[in-house]
Amino acid sequence: HFMNGYVSESTLLWSNGRSEWMPLASIPELFASFPSREPFPGPQLDDTTT
Repeated sequence: HFMNGYVSESTLLWSNGRSEWMPLASIPELFASFPSREPFPGPQLDDTTT
């Protein structure tokens, strides 16, 4: 789900033993297990002049 954008660094998580919901990015042991996402490449611009 993370790679498809359904879960992000700001998605709130909770588990037993935690007192409150926390963003995924603030839980390093979980966030580190996700592969990094490559930014979406923008359109290629032709820099030649006509």
